[in-house]
Amino acid sequence: MKRLMTGLTLAVSMLALGACGDKGASSKTDAAPVPAEPHVRNGLWELTIAVSGSPAQTLRTCSDDAHSAPVLGASQCSDARRTLRPDGSWAIEATCDRGASGVVHMSGEMRGDPNTAYTVTLQTTISGAANAQLNTSESVSLNAKWISGVCPADLKPGAIETPQGIIDSSAMKGKG
Repeated sequence: MKRLMTGLTLAVSMLALGACGDKGASSKTDAAPVPAEPHVRNGLWELTIAVSGSPAQTLRTCSDDAHSAPVLGASQCSDARRTLRPDGSWAIEATCDRGASGVVHMSGEMRGDPNTAYTVTLQTTISGAANAQLNTSESVSLNAKWISGVCPADLKPGAIETPQGIIDSSAMKGKG
């Protein structure tokens, strides 16, 4: 369960950093302007998350204009850098202070099309968590696939459906 919750926290962070960043907040690699970061298509998404060799977990989430990033807002991260590469992938580097849950450092990439399917891979390190068991280094991968433009009635935008039930991700913001 600890690994699932750690993976869920990191995966939601990946969604925000890899696919739902603030428009126009991208890094520049040279003098040429960098396009705005991609935003995921509204609707129902299926997410498959694997954390450091543990069995993959499949989740579902729903996005709309107000809930593109289920949990992590830009105000919770410092030193977030997202750089568009020549091949169309995005390099991701960020440090996110999650309060009592620790400081999360992430480094990795996003590949694919945020309108249909994309993959995010990260190396993550959590340090300074009040619960010492949360202080870990993990490899995390997320494969996201757009399912439908219509969300099920029981899955409101921003919520995450796990095998254990539905989590209101707004309730997770800033929790330690």
